Amino acid sequence: LEKSFLKICSLLPELYRTYVVTDERKEKVEALKQTMNSLGTTKQSLDNYVHSSLKQPYSTLKGKLDELNNQYATAKEGMEEFKQYIEFLKTSSEEAYTLVFVYYYRLKQEESLLREIAIPEFSEPYHVRIEDCYDLLNEIDKAIKVQPIAVDEINEKVATLKGSASALFDEIENKFREMQLAESAIVYANRDRNHQDDVHQQLSALEQEFYKGEFVKVYHEANAIFKRMHVEDTGTANG
Repeated sequence: LEKSFLKICSLLPELYRTYVVTDERKEKVEALKQTMNSLGTTKQSLDNYVHSSLKQPYSTLKGKLDELNNQYATAKEGMEEFKQYIEFLKTSSEEAYTLVFVYYYRLKQEESLLREIAIPEFSEPYHVRIEDCYDLLNEIDKAIKVQPIAVDEINEKVATLKGSASALFDEIENKFREMQLAESAIVYANRDRNHQDDVHQQLSALEQEFYKGEFVKVYHEANAIFKRMHVEDTGTANG
């Protein structure tokens, strides 16, 4: 336990240079140092009692042993907690560093999907949200390069980015799938366009809805047009 504690102490200067460590955490380190000092004192006192030429009462030895065990448990718990904190700082920093590259790539992919949708007015609000994500990414990227690294502040930005970006990714990808379905439905319905005036009018109206981004509506209504015309064709053929 003492070796582990000395190792932690040797890491502290570098840790404080690399990461912003809160006053609360520093106070816990100081409390741990005091516990370790008390542990050493209690251990020495117990050794003196055991090796004393004067026989000590059992209750005295038992009390010192209990005190030693309690201090050992407290010190061990404090050291494990601080080791976990060090790991948290490292892991959080590495995650933020990796996230910058991963999310930058994902945002480029989403921009590509919007280009394929190719409806500027529909895409504009998504581009605004994408730019907001880029701004957050830049803030995280800059913060991760400044020492001491403010991990808690960076984690707040990371959490904000994950929440907004994940929702954005889902929306764009869902809209892209809806657009593909709507486009296919119009293509199928277009087969009857040239020789059916009412189909031509209905599809012209649906195309306007398509360019407003009403993909689900267009998909269902274009499908309905196609099915209705072909049911009618089947009925005519049977008659």
